[in-house]
Formats: sequence, C-alpha cells, structure tokens
Amino acid sequence: MSVVEVQDEKEFDACLSGESITVVHFSADWSPQSVQMNDVLEELSNVFQNRVQNRPKFLKVPAEKCPELSKRFQIISTPTILIFKDSEVKERVEGAAPAQVTKKASSLSRR
Repeated sequence: MSVVEVQDEKEFDACLSGESITVVHFSADWSPQSVQMNDVLEELSNVFQNRVQNRPKFLKVPAEKCPELSKRFQIISTPTILIFKDSEVKERVEGAAPAQVTKKASSLSRR
C-alpha cells in the first residue's frame, strides 16, 4: 500500500467514498515540512498494509494544484493532515507533527 496522489476533486471524492479511514495530506512540494510528512505517511501506509480490518487509505493532495479542495476544507497552510472516517473529517493536524498524526490515525483505526 502506498500514498495515492489525487489530482482533482472528482478523484478525491471517489477515493474518499466508502466506510473506511482516509488520511489526507494537503501538501506543497516546495515545503520541507510537507516532504517530511510525505515520508511519514509512506511509513504509516507500510505499517498498516497487513491490517485486515480498518486499514486506512492514504492520500496526498497538492494544495496549490487543487484549490477547490483546499478551499472546501479550509486549508490555509501546508502541511495539513485531515483524517476522515466514513467520509467525514474526524481529526485535523496542521504543521509537521508525525507523532500526532500517527496517534490519531492509529486511534481511529481501532474504533
């Protein structure tokens, strides 16, 4: 399993549908903190890959290339991580906070 880069709102909505946990990273390639969080999400996707139930999906959204999504979710800075459960935002982490993202994703996937 790996992080899927979403290119537009239609693709995002298709990836978000269903009854699962989705970790979404709104990123900017020029941001060192976004690069760090990309690495964190890749590692998390590897950790969760063998889980049978409640396996999160991991998405990366280039915030500047998808302004409609950035506006929709009120993204004002990158990195911003949104964690969805059943297509609803349950958690939000702004800035590079690997431990916080790991904890929140793990907690939601246990419920």
